[in-house]
Amino acid sequence: MLSATAPLVSQHAPAPSRASSRGVPSKIGKRPSLGGARGHRRVVVAPLTAIVAPDWATLDQLTAPIDVGTYNVRPKQVPSSSTDPSLPTSRNSAATDKRVLLYRDTNAWCPFCERVWLALLEKDIPFDTVFIDLRNKPQWYLDMVPSKLVPAVRIDGELVVESRDILLAIEAAFPESTPLLPPAGTSERARVEALMDLADDSEKGVGSAGYRFLTGGGMFGGVRDESDVPKLRAAFEERLESLESALAAAPHGGPFLGGAAPSLADLMMAPSLERFAANLPAFRGFDLRAQPGLPRLAAWYDAMEARPSYSTVRGDPGTHNVVVRKLFRLQAGAAGEAKPEEALGAGAGTGAGEAARKLVVNHEAVAADVVKNAGIGGDAVEVRAEVESALRSLAARLAAVAGIEAPVAEAVAEVEEKAAPASGPPSAEQKAAAARASAVAAATWAFMRQRVSAPRDMSGAAASALRAASLCAIAELDF
Repeated sequence: MLSATAPLVSQHAPAPSRASSRGVPSKIGKRPSLGGARGHRRVVVAPLTAIVAPDWATLDQLTAPIDVGTYNVRPKQVPSSSTDPSLPTSRNSAATDKRVLLYRDTNAWCPFCERVWLALLEKDIPFDTVFIDLRNKPQWYLDMVPSKLVPAVRIDGELVVESRDILLAIEAAFPESTPLLPPAGTSERARVEALMDLADDSEKGVGSAGYRFLTGGGMFGGVRDESDVPKLRAAFEERLESLESALAAAPHGGPFLGGAAPSLADLMMAPSLERFAANLPAFRGFDLRAQPGLPRLAAWYDAMEARPSYSTVRGDPGTHNVVVRKLFRLQAGAAGEAKPEEALGAGAGTGAGEAARKLVVNHEAVAADVVKNAGIGGDAVEVRAEVESALRSLAARLAAVAGIEAPVAEAVAEVEEKAAPASGPPSAEQKAAAARASAVAAATWAFMRQRVSAPRDMSGAAASALRAASLCAIAELDF
């Protein structure tokens, strides 16, 4: 993944609130365009390039007002950037000045790590992070953690493992922070603890039933058998009905299992429910959030997504779909494929500004990663220039979607004027160069669409916007 070699981003923060839906790409002839329901200027084919876009300095100026906060860069570390304070992945990393040290996976794919990360953010507890490469765990970590698994934490120097135990230990160590459990000895405490037990129940839990349905039974010691899918779906739906009933019984009318605010039960179930909402529509044609009999669950999703802590830790559907394809070799059906003309519809600007700014700020590392890993052959200097052009076009498209339409269009117009082809038809050499640049651009955008990973590289909203912009760019490309 991108962060293993170079960070896709070097800054991070919520997307700007001034996002607009006006930047929805629309085809203008057959040329690639920056997009715009009102008709942006086309990205024309100039003599020796298929892509025309503002240079990086101009894009930096245009996107500078977008506040994306500070992102921690970790040179020569995996991952090479982080949204949270982090320490080098080494045996000496326990020397933190914070009370909590979290050990979690590099890609932010692990749902159990997400539980702990989410709890620390919900309780606003300062912590440091040490990233563990799950494909190559350091020996010191294997020696330290008997289970060899993530997450693990040190709280005031004491090692705690297993996500449920970690959550309880954090709650006990920081009682003055936002409580995530009702008072001990109350019926509500017993209720929440029972829901926590259910979250990890491999036989009766909604999580286990959902993963069995998603994978065709290929989890928890089972053997994948697609003929079992209808039965597995029925079992999952039964668990969902129980969850709906639990939400209905929550104090104050919910919307969380804990009532008006999330509890540890909500945090334990959130990562699995997040993945089901992203993956079941794509791989099973089952839209969890649109089930008519689950209105409280739909409200739970909306309430969770309104919390800044959850926005920080959640991935986007594209990231979750990639993980499922990698881990379970599942193939998404037609329902899981976004239509190019719909991909950057109203609301996409929410993350487009963040994605544009982060791409601009870290374009050198991104371009190097594309050249190294996208499988594009040819002269290194020419390929780098063509990749840079494609990335600038992508950044400009995202900036336009984010509401910076007029300045982007003006900048493109200036470039088009300077790049206007000489009079007369283009030569065969010029046509071949333009065709090659188009091919490199398509490869670059396809690579970016698959490479970005949320929340590792950027927020879920930003990653979704980047994927959608890449998809639209490919669909509009003219060879």
